[in-house]
Amino acid sequence: APDQPAVVEDICVIPAPDGGRDDVWLIVRRTIAGVTRRYVEYIVPEYQDGDDPALAAYSDCHLTYSGAPTSVVAGLDHLAGETVQIKADGAAHPDKVVVQSGGDWVVELDAPASKVVVGLAAPARARLMPLEAGATLGTSQARIKRVNRATFRLVSSMGGAVGPDFDALAPLEYRTPTGGMDAPPAIFTGDKLVEFPGDYDSVATIAVECDQGFPFTLVAIMPELTTYEG
Repeated sequence: APDQPAVVEDICVIPAPDGGRDDVWLIVRRTIAGVTRRYVEYIVPEYQDGDDPALAAYSDCHLTYSGAPTSVVAGLDHLAGETVQIKADGAAHPDKVVVQSGGDWVVELDAPASKVVVGLAAPARARLMPLEAGATLGTSQARIKRVNRATFRLVSSMGGAVGPDFDALAPLEYRTPTGGMDAPPAIFTGDKLVEFPGDYDSVATIAVECDQGFPFTLVAIMPELTTYEG
């Protein structure tokens, strides 16, 4: 992780070169390897159906590589000494530290890849307000209850973890028995049914986290609760 949180000092919205959208440009102050730096950055378009999922970028201050398979990604002096998040050929790759090699700053991959995204992790988190499921005598608020399971409706998504709280998250599963083991799962649109751990308490809520640099669009959560009526 970077030494200190990034600070956006200025922002500007201008038409994209092709005129098809507006681009958001930023002046960002970052502390990299103990040194304060300012970068000109812009927010890339969100993943759309038909885009190459291997190059979908959801990491901060990232660079992408597309070319012949390589085990070394160079040109990362702007992230010198930082621990970076990596996606290689569309699959999550273990985090690496940007190191100096031959006068350049690089990361060394565990295996050659032809499409790579390298940047700082930009996790997203959300937690619902206490859920209301109703009860025989009215509200279920303050009554003992638990979330038994929940269905999560996703659009063009990968990664993510869910659970009753941030300290009890379980990753969403995308790989199927018929899927090849030598390639990442396909970007997913549909419903995921998740059995919840945990015990009964007076506050039933749901937490969601996405921290692997994949596109993740959650459009609905449909929980099933049990309320103790005693």
